[in-house]
Amino acid sequence: MTKLNVACLQLSPVFKDAKASIERADQLLLKLPPELIDILVLPEMAFPGYCFDSHEDVLPFTEDPTDPNDRGCTFEWAVKTAKRLNTVVIVGFAQRSRPDPGAERQAFADDHHRPNVTLHNSLMVVLPTGHLHAIYQKHFLYTTDETWAKPGPRFSIMSLPLPLRNVTSCSPSNHRALPDDLSPPAPNRKHFSVALGICMDLNPHQFTSPFTAFEFANFVRSRSLKLKAESNGDATVDLVICCMAWLMSDDADDIETTTGRKDNWDKQRQTINYWATRLKPLIGEDTVFIAANRVGREKDVTFAGSSCVLRLSDLVLLDYASLDKEELLQVTIEIP
Repeated sequence: MTKLNVACLQLSPVFKDAKASIERADQLLLKLPPELIDILVLPEMAFPGYCFDSHEDVLPFTEDPTDPNDRGCTFEWAVKTAKRLNTVVIVGFAQRSRPDPGAERQAFADDHHRPNVTLHNSLMVVLPTGHLHAIYQKHFLYTTDETWAKPGPRFSIMSLPLPLRNVTSCSPSNHRALPDDLSPPAPNRKHFSVALGICMDLNPHQFTSPFTAFEFANFVRSRSLKLKAESNGDATVDLVICCMAWLMSDDADDIETTTGRKDNWDKQRQTINYWATRLKPLIGEDTVFIAANRVGREKDVTFAGSSCVLRLSDLVLLDYASLDKEELLQVTIEIP
């Protein structure tokens, strides 16, 4: 078994003020020494906030980490933090990119998209060396995303080498985590596999597909089975990592949220149990689920906190963060 120290930075972003949000993140990480954690996960849209109304509304806060002339504040922060802490950083951001050559203009025919730019709700993975390892684009969009973002093409799996520190870049040339890149680890070089998701990816597609379709979890399970077949049972999808901006349920106003996490367990249990339910096809697998959610309020919505680390092999909640406070949740896990 390999031990990994993982951390979720549960943040309350300052809406439309990425600089202030970054300052909050830095403050929470200020006393964290280098090499204490292996993977640091932040929420969905971690620095600009989430509740944007349109393409025009979000556009000033979008970034293209593949643009060598202006990679954006999220990427610059991730590089700085990954190098300082010697850790992998996974963080959500609003992605701006040019459409693929030959893309049909019909895909941008509505008011939310333009033919000269494509926007995605995405996450980036930055290695301890500061290299961009992967970008994942949210596949299932929430109603808020649909006002400005284009869905990503598919769910994705990425591979990370062990040990994580001091590795050279192994990024694919197009900076995508491709689900078919699932060759077994080469001899003498240990890898592990990570399924990436963003919030709504856990839910039924558009809340209209059958609840028991479990699209995301079944995708991960199918890739686990493929890995096992290709490695004679030695490999699986080890981690499921989700950047979240998960909302509190409608009865949140009836919950007292100022006296600490234990007093709010009934409320948090609803959220965490729902996540576990959506991962039902993976229960019993040697997989660990890591969810980094946000807290705070934007416009008329409140976010549910409760970032957690859940071992799916025996459905054990290893630890969880508070309902409504910024904090750094740190957990040691084991992968085969």
